[in-house]
Amino acid sequence: MSERFLSLNDTDVDDFIEEEENINTKKKTELDLALVNSFIFKEKENRRLEEIPPQELDLYLSKFILAVKKKNGDFVVDCTPARYCRQKKPN
Repeated sequence: MSERFLSLNDTDVDDFIEEEENINTKKKTELDLALVNSFIFKEKENRRLEEIPPQELDLYLSKFILAVKKKNGDFVVDCTPARYCRQKKPN
């Protein structure tokens, strides 16, 4: 009787993920990471993303989300003070 499960190692899993990953998704992810990196560099941070401690990175990413604009100049996230107040208003 043949075994029901294959014996796999980490390389097999990485290869599978790489083969299944959508090319467009991969390009979009690379562009998004480049945008985040350029923002963090603008913030005078010289470390690579993976070298920044989680709490610091969280702050950078929060600032990025609030500051980033689309190419047409619109904010990606609508975080105007009025909207913030409406969301925080007690029911």
